Amino acid sequence: MDMDHIMTWATDIAKGMHYLHMEAPVKVIHRDLKSRNVVIAGDGVLKICDFGASRFHSHTTHMSLVGTFPWMAPEVIQSLPVSETCDTYSYGVVLWEMLTREVPFKGLEGLQVAWLVVEKNERLTIPSSCPGSFAELMLQCWEADPKKRPSFKQIISILDSMSNDSNLPDQCNSFLHNKAEWRCEIEATLERLKKLERDLSFKEQELKERERRLKMWEQKLTEQSNTPFCFPLAARMSEESYFESKTEESKSAEMSCQITATSNGEVAGMNQSLKALMMKGFQDVFSMNEAGSVLHSGMQINMQAKKNSSKTTSMRKGKKVNMALGFHEFDLSDDDDTDDIDFDDDSD
Repeated sequence: MDMDHIMTWATDIAKGMHYLHMEAPVKVIHRDLKSRNVVIAGDGVLKICDFGASRFHSHTTHMSLVGTFPWMAPEVIQSLPVSETCDTYSYGVVLWEMLTREVPFKGLEGLQVAWLVVEKNERLTIPSSCPGSFAELMLQCWEADPKKRPSFKQIISILDSMSNDSNLPDQCNSFLHNKAEWRCEIEATLERLKKLERDLSFKEQELKERERRLKMWEQKLTEQSNTPFCFPLAARMSEESYFESKTEESKSAEMSCQITATSNGEVAGMNQSLKALMMKGFQDVFSMNEAGSVLHSGMQINMQAKKNSSKTTSMRKGKKVNMALGFHEFDLSDDDDTDDIDFDDDSD
């Protein structure tokens, strides 16, 4: 293969995809564009075939997982909603095949490729000596964001511009004939990716072992939940006895006075005596020597004083048990005997 073959074939594929996306009676997204689905007709023109995974553009919302992983765009691998630019991603892989004449992601299984493309954002290695215009076109086709990828109309325009570059044929032919110099770059990338895959396999084994242990613990817990629960015995236990005594005392005093008038007409004298008594009040009532009835100026005065005192004694005894159970320490108080004794002392 030389520069002319590559440019012709790249243009034929781009025109065929542009027809499917924009000019066909019903717009179609191929979704499985790869070198095996491109054939050479009798007149030497490339034709696109195998539309088993294709979908009508108007019916394209959520796609199922179809296609071949090394050629699949990240959104197709993840079964996300897709647009016609998912075919642009695949076109970049086909262009890489024509330039390098290598198998994409050789030696890696489909699921490994899917993990590398989606999770690690890995892409095929573009040799350092690859012509810049081809390298730039492939990188644009492999953008992670579908909206940043060029349409096939734009790709056709880019290829036309490249055909007018007088320096490109020499650069491309030199690259194609010196494969031994840059093939090691592709092989080094494959080794690095395989190491990543081995690390992934090791992590998967660890996760499986961890899952197995979790299932064993879950089974043990289930078995324990089906058996009667026994409260663990205390590792340490202490007992304390206590005795409480509480005494309350209260005092109160009451005074009463009854005045009965027995006047036989001496109202003035009676009023003066009553007024004098009221002015004096009860301030010296406890120091008075008189008791009982007092007859004075036609008045009878009955006075009575009463003192009350009350004493209440409460006794409380019991035991306090301290029990330590591993992580917590709590108290169990046992009031085994509580006696309340009241002593009432009323004195007049």
